[in-house]
Amino acid sequence: MDIGRVTKSKLDDASIRSEIHVDEDRRYVRFGERAFVARKDTGTPALYEASPKLWLKEPGRLGDEAAPGLGVTREQLLSGLLAYALRAAADADEIGESTLKSVDVRIARPVWPAQVKTAANAALARICAQARQMAFQREWGTVTVTSLLEHVQAPASPRPAAVDVVEPVAAAAELLPSEENLVRMCALVDVGAGTTDIGLFLSLVPDGASKVRSKLYRTGDPVSVFKAGNVVDEIVLKLLEGRAKKSSAIALADVRARIRGIKETLFRDGFIQELGCDVHLKELQAHPEAKAMATEIRAELLRLVQNNAKTIATWLDKPVHSVSCLDVVMAGGGGSIDFVLRAIDVPIPINQKTLQVRLTIPSERAGVNTFGASRGRMAVALGGAGHDYDALVHEQPTAITIRRGSL
Repeated sequence: MDIGRVTKSKLDDASIRSEIHVDEDRRYVRFGERAFVARKDTGTPALYEASPKLWLKEPGRLGDEAAPGLGVTREQLLSGLLAYALRAAADADEIGESTLKSVDVRIARPVWPAQVKTAANAALARICAQARQMAFQREWGTVTVTSLLEHVQAPASPRPAAVDVVEPVAAAAELLPSEENLVRMCALVDVGAGTTDIGLFLSLVPDGASKVRSKLYRTGDPVSVFKAGNVVDEIVLKLLEGRAKKSSAIALADVRARIRGIKETLFRDGFIQELGCDVHLKELQAHPEAKAMATEIRAELLRLVQNNAKTIATWLDKPVHSVSCLDVVMAGGGGSIDFVLRAIDVPIPINQKTLQVRLTIPSERAGVNTFGASRGRMAVALGGAGHDYDALVHEQPTAITIRRGSL
C-alpha cells in the first residue's frame, strides 16, 4: 500500500504523493510513490508531472493529450491519480467500497484565479466522481495505458454534496508549535511543487488542565501564489542549459526528467554537476527569478496581514494574552528554501506598529508521531489534525466544529 510509506496508519496522519509517470514506451502509467521511484530508477519518461493539480488551472486544456502519442488526456490521468489516492486512503482507514461511495470527499485545492475558478472546480468535481467510481475496480499504483482508458470510459455524475477545501485552510493544525495557555496570530506558508499557499489564523490554546478545546479562527481568505518548486526547477534548468558546452537533446531530456532530484541535491550539497558544468546554490539564490518568486510570496503574505489589520490590531493592544508577533509556519517541500525564508523573516508594519515575524519549520518539532509521513509534506484537512479542534470563521455567525476528519 503506497500511502506515505505507511501501513495501517490513520487517514488523518498520512500523506500521499501526487506525481504521475509514464514510461518512455508509453505502456505504463504510475502514480504517487510508484511514479517517484520510477523517475529515479528508469530511463527518460514520456511524461513526468510533479504537480498535476496545476493542469486544473487550465480547465480548457484538460481534454488535451497529456503527452504526444500517449492517447490519454490530462483529465483521464487526474482521474487515475485520484482513484489511486482514494483507494489508498480507504485502505488505510479500513473502509470498504460501499462506505467510500456514500461519504463526502474533501479535496485540498489551490485558490484559483477568478477567471478559471468555476470551470476548475467543476472539473475537479467531475474528476472526483470518476475516481470514486474507479477506486475499488483495481490497484492503481501501476496501470497500463490500455487499462486506464477502459476504466475512464464509464461516465460518473458528481455528487452535489461533495466538499472541497482550499489548501491553506486544509493545513494540519498540528503544524503549529504546541504551546499552552497562549494566543497566537499564525500564518501558514506551504511551498509546494506548483503553488505556494498562504493562510492566516488566530490560534487559542488553553492550558493543559482546561476542558475547553483549542480553537483556530480563520482570519481572512487564504491565497495561492502560482510560484513554487516548479519555478525553482526551471531556474536550475536554465542555469544548466546556459552553461552546458555540448549537450544532445537526449541528455537535456534526461536532465529535465530528473530535475527535482537534481534540485534536491543542489539544496543538500550546495552544488551540482550535470551536462559537463557546475552550478552552485548561491547562484540559484541570486537569480532574478528566484528573488522575484520570494518577493511575490512576501507581498501576498503582507497583503493578507494588512487586509486584516483591524482584527490583528485588537490583539496587539490587549492587556492580557496580547499578540506581539506573527508565527509563520513553513510547510511543503520548499518550506526550508533559504531565499524564501529570508524574504518572509522581516517585521511587518501594521497600524503604526511593528509585527515581528517568528519562523517555525515543522521538521524542528519532536515527539509527534507522523507514522512515517514527512511532517513538512503534511497537508491534510483541518479536521484531520490529531486533536479535536473547533474551526471558527469570523465572517459566519455560527461555529463549524470539525472532529477527526468529519465535517
